[in-house]
Amino acid sequence: MRAFVKNILESTRLYLWTNAGPLGLLSLFWLIFFSPLIVGGKIYFLDDLKIIYFPLEYVYAQAQQAWELPIWNNYFGFGQPLLAWGQLGFFTPLHVLLRALTISPLNLLQVSVMGYYALGLGGMFIFLRRHVSGLGAALGSLVFVFSGFHIGHLNHVNFYTATMLLPYLLLAVETFCQKPTAYRAAALSLLAAAMALSGQPQVVMYSFIVATVIGACVAIPKLWAKRMNPLWLMRFFGFLLVAAVLSFCLASFAILPLFEFLPFTDRAGALPEAELFEFSYPPFHAITLIFPYFFGDHDHYVGPKGFQELAAFVGILPLLLGSLIFCQWKKSPALRVAALLLGVSGVVLALGSHSALYTWLVHTKIITSIAIPGRFVFFFDIAIALSAALGLDTLMKLPQLARRERLIQYASLVVLPLFLSIGFLWQIQTDTALYARLLTNMHWANPAWWLLWLGVALLLLTLMTARYFIGWRRNVPYLVLVVAAGGTLLAFGWNYNPRADRASVDSISPFIETVRSFGEDTGLPARLYAAETILAQVPTDPSTHRTERISPDFSVYQAITVRKPNTSCIEFPARINHSFFGTVRVTLQTTLTDKPLETITLAPTDFAGEDVLRLCFNALAAQQNRTVFIGFTADYLSPLELLYAPYTQNEEPVYFVRKQQPTSAQLTASQKPARLLFNVYYPTQGDREAVFLARHLHVLANASSARWISALSIGNYRDFIENFFANDRPAVDGDGVHALVRFRNELNMAGVTHLIQTLPLGADDGLLAVGFKLLQRYDFGPKEVRLYANPAVLPKAFFVDRAVFKPAADETRYAMQYEPYEPTEVAYVTGTKPPPESAAAAGVPLRSAATVTAYEPLRVDVATETSREALLVLTDSTLPQWQTYIDDQPAPYYVANTVFKAALVPAGKHTVSFRYHSPAISLSKKLTLGGLVALALLLTLPQFISWLSRTALAKS
Repeated sequence: MRAFVKNILESTRLYLWTNAGPLGLLSLFWLIFFSPLIVGGKIYFLDDLKIIYFPLEYVYAQAQQAWELPIWNNYFGFGQPLLAWGQLGFFTPLHVLLRALTISPLNLLQVSVMGYYALGLGGMFIFLRRHVSGLGAALGSLVFVFSGFHIGHLNHVNFYTATMLLPYLLLAVETFCQKPTAYRAAALSLLAAAMALSGQPQVVMYSFIVATVIGACVAIPKLWAKRMNPLWLMRFFGFLLVAAVLSFCLASFAILPLFEFLPFTDRAGALPEAELFEFSYPPFHAITLIFPYFFGDHDHYVGPKGFQELAAFVGILPLLLGSLIFCQWKKSPALRVAALLLGVSGVVLALGSHSALYTWLVHTKIITSIAIPGRFVFFFDIAIALSAALGLDTLMKLPQLARRERLIQYASLVVLPLFLSIGFLWQIQTDTALYARLLTNMHWANPAWWLLWLGVALLLLTLMTARYFIGWRRNVPYLVLVVAAGGTLLAFGWNYNPRADRASVDSISPFIETVRSFGEDTGLPARLYAAETILAQVPTDPSTHRTERISPDFSVYQAITVRKPNTSCIEFPARINHSFFGTVRVTLQTTLTDKPLETITLAPTDFAGEDVLRLCFNALAAQQNRTVFIGFTADYLSPLELLYAPYTQNEEPVYFVRKQQPTSAQLTASQKPARLLFNVYYPTQGDREAVFLARHLHVLANASSARWISALSIGNYRDFIENFFANDRPAVDGDGVHALVRFRNELNMAGVTHLIQTLPLGADDGLLAVGFKLLQRYDFGPKEVRLYANPAVLPKAFFVDRAVFKPAADETRYAMQYEPYEPTEVAYVTGTKPPPESAAAAGVPLRSAATVTAYEPLRVDVATETSREALLVLTDSTLPQWQTYIDDQPAPYYVANTVFKAALVPAGKHTVSFRYHSPAISLSKKLTLGGLVALALLLTLPQFISWLSRTALAKS
């Protein structure tokens, strides 16, 4: 054993020494890209990373510390089976280790993205190094990790936790195909299981397809060569079957609960065709392969849906080098064939509605559930990573070829870029907006334009001068190409995902403790409805006008009330239509006649077309709770026109002064019933969505939610909140009635205890008018965030006077929406069988009481007392895995109002218990244990057999 370890260490040392240069280059690029996180005080806190994976890791950490499985969690929506959810895996290896080290969820995600991207760089280098030079392997690794797919999906933690392990799976597949052994079969099963346990099912499937394509290209020649060796073939397919079974057993926690849950999700049936074609990759979008910001950035995007889902940028050099894949075909033919298959299939499938093949697959119902076809760019980016690595090696050998061969291969460099540009060149013939955007992007100040020509120039320079580099300098021009390609990728990806200041998100929300204390006081979690501007009336007037041009004969003074101590700047929309000389003076005054506290001078270069003037005064913050005057004056006729609107209130009037050096009386007489359009700029701290606990961030307050939940949620839950709480649709109907007003009874019945909304300054708070109680407010720049209590909320568990059986969920939602509905009088029930008629008939008046005595993730107990048989409703979501017991005896399974737990309880005192039991999880525990035992046997059996053989030989 000691000799084995010594050999491993010596081999590793030799490998690192031999490849020190390329590995050092990869490390440098990794350090540069993640330097803002390492030393810059920045973190990734955006989109799904913030609103899904951060709350998930918060819950996972609690479960791991308690040595429990997060089988069901009541905080996500009305309750959700987390192990079956198909989002971020609980058993993600690196995350399990970081949780064991008690790393906070926010820090865990930062270490995760840095760690997995480092793993991806190293793994792809090791795999490619078996086929190409060190520089070629470095280039392929950079393209794999920093290309558009992985940078665009950096916020999707459940993507990279699987895909960054793909190179190791490819390595395991290749080594297994060369020599199938028990150890290599075990490595294959472990890597496949780790990916399945970590990632999103769709991306795991894509990764396995990539591994299968490359594995088939590697294995088929080997199988053909060994076709006359049945013993080798038996070992190959036998160990392959063992690896497949083992990986299934080890990954059963990610597979079996998901398939148990699928029939009850919003993906239970085929997706609508419109959704299957959504996020299709238009051919003209290929321009973003070299100009990723051609259609805008994360905040201002005007291209096809959507900015991150269609990200595939690789830069010009990998595309040019990838064109050489057809050259020197005998060098690594398996990898070249695999790259071609992946590239072609990736393009054809990612095009979605623009692809005849994909359209046919959808129309013939072969594809029914794969959403977002644009994600097939994963295949394309991997193909470019492989082909670019092979292409660089090919380029390094071109100087040794005859002149005719070199010219032919030089010409082939442009094949791939030209092919990919066909769609864009075709579209631009008739799309004037696209042509105008092209002209805008060709501006000399666009760095992507310079990176394009720099890459082309360096390649041409390499082609012309490479033969003159001899000895140790031979690799210098190719090193420059690798650095240029990697630098381009880093330049593209540097700000693709906005980073936040760590200090701005250290305090997530001021409402967490208030909401959490509700749960501590009652023993039951609060339930939140959080959204932007739920019920508010913002004063608006659509009629806007331009002022005259500021000049010696026309000055403007606007009164502004400083409401906050952090007020620093005022923004004025302006129109500039002429060139001019001279300056415009903007003054800050306490009164119209006082000497200015501060003056800003605007030169002609400070104006451009239709713009917003941000005017920042140092003295502004000291004027809190006072009214000041912003004045615009000029000594010459200027082109500056401000915008104003009618305004009948007197607190912030505008003064149009048409006199030079006016008197005090003339200034007062110039007041108009109008106001300039302006916005007060307030610096803000913290993240807006985090402050009002949007999406799943309510989990941090140990609260559940009546709002948005990620894809693959309980289907009836999603339909319920969509119908009654306007989750993904306009909240105000055609009659001008807000969903929370129209469906207030449903809101009360669903147990919504608290609401949070953002309220623009100056807006009227409509939630107070309809009976909600204001608990807490928080000043967030130009808005105020408010927390409310719902005094009319029903208890977590309550009895209903009568139950009405409706077999279809849509019938129930229709009845609740369009028929008179009182939640304590009637509940619409589905279940294994209709409730008896006695429960549906109105008999003697119902006297009842229900108290939740135990509230745990997998069990809820309710002590009940009723004067007659009645239906108990518990306002948490349910699935058939929730079993009902009354006094520890099994009872029929019922669902109330399409989504909630329910039980038909006899008269008298009883204890109703809802208990979660998942056959899939029970089986997963057995399969995982069996898989671990089988894996141990697979690893030790060869050693045991070898020991027996040595013992027998020694005795003989």
